[in-house]
Amino acid sequence: MRIRYSLALASVLSAGALMAVAVPASAKTTAPSSRPAIKYPAYHKHVTITFWSWVPGIQHTVAAFEKAYPTIHVKYENVGAGSPEYEKLLTAIKAKEGAPDVVQLPYSELSTIAATGGLMNLSTIGANKYKGNFEPWAWSLVSMNGGVYGIPQDQGPLALAYNVDIFKKYHLSVPRTWSQFEAEAKELHQKAPQLYYNIQFSPSDEGLYKGLAWQLDGHVGNFIHGQWHFTTNSAPWKRVMSMVQTMTFNNWVPDNIPSFTLQSDRLYAEDKVATEIVAAWGPLLLQQEAPKDAGQWRVAPLPEWVPGHPSSGDWGGSSDAVTVQTKHPHASLLFALWINTNPKAIGLDWVNGGLYPADIAGTKLPALSKPWPYFGNQKIGTVFRKMSSVVNFHYSYPPVMGYWSSELTTLLSKADTHHTSLIAMLNTLNTDVTNFARSSGLLSAP
Repeated sequence: MRIRYSLALASVLSAGALMAVAVPASAKTTAPSSRPAIKYPAYHKHVTITFWSWVPGIQHTVAAFEKAYPTIHVKYENVGAGSPEYEKLLTAIKAKEGAPDVVQLPYSELSTIAATGGLMNLSTIGANKYKGNFEPWAWSLVSMNGGVYGIPQDQGPLALAYNVDIFKKYHLSVPRTWSQFEAEAKELHQKAPQLYYNIQFSPSDEGLYKGLAWQLDGHVGNFIHGQWHFTTNSAPWKRVMSMVQTMTFNNWVPDNIPSFTLQSDRLYAEDKVATEIVAAWGPLLLQQEAPKDAGQWRVAPLPEWVPGHPSSGDWGGSSDAVTVQTKHPHASLLFALWINTNPKAIGLDWVNGGLYPADIAGTKLPALSKPWPYFGNQKIGTVFRKMSSVVNFHYSYPPVMGYWSSELTTLLSKADTHHTSLIAMLNTLNTDVTNFARSSGLLSAP
């Protein structure tokens, strides 16, 4: 699916639609202490807008918006998550028809789609006045080359979930560092080889690898002096892959169980997994994977690379963008803004879809701090709030993330099969991505 997506993107770019919007805006280094109050504009014109999203239960949020703005009818469509949505959107952009008014896009794909010219620069209709309402690093991911191409929706700061029963039975301690995580993976494998300390290091878990490197200030690429420089063979990436290689090559953790599959779901449900590295949207999925384990799981801060220096990376998170095909840009912006900042909307999305808001005030809402029965009535929202506060603010996504993800998965699979160095794999990845960006017109010649 990722390969088809890359081909579809190349088709759109080759049609001459490339825009110079892929330059990330700089982010602040500290979050504002309080947000400015939002005054939603009035809207009285009767219009219909179309919204694409895959979030479970988001139709309830749409209904709440329509109640607040009865003259705006929102036609909600779930056209699929991931590549199916991107391919359909790229087809519509190339055809200059068929795109929705508002579309949910992951931060990782926003710059790629924006480069086609298919997304509206929302700064032209006042989006920047809401900048202070969102986490600075999230706003930086929707801001490119002086423009704004989406409203931040949610975020995925990383934390660590762990199975209390397994930890107690085998006398494990909640790891505070990745060195301890690695050591305990070895210890559990020796004590109970039928169990798994973790099952998230397969070739298809590229989003997690990115998040762990992000925690170390490792990037996919940086835009410097008018050109993308790819850095997936940098020291942070090598440190992550060194840990992964040690654990997987010694069989302390498996490298062949893809996340979010029936195979992984079954292992969680059978109490065979001790930990899960979870983004803020992950607890709801864990509850669905192992519904009988209510009360057995807790959430702790993400282990640290440097003891005493808490930090986190982001895995996932999305924005709501407005396409240039909309006939109702102000209504579309209002909708994207309201569903991502209104307290009722944020509460609905947390309960129904597991979305942890990028809206600063939203992270402090009572609904997000309530005890969660599945996690032993722990207030897990407070853990993710802490993790969100230590996500590195300076991050940007190059407009080649579809290819990067596909190539990383391919190269990891080869390395796992042939038992070859993951560090050497990173050098190959960096070269391949650089060549792809150059041949696609997304990298100026050095």
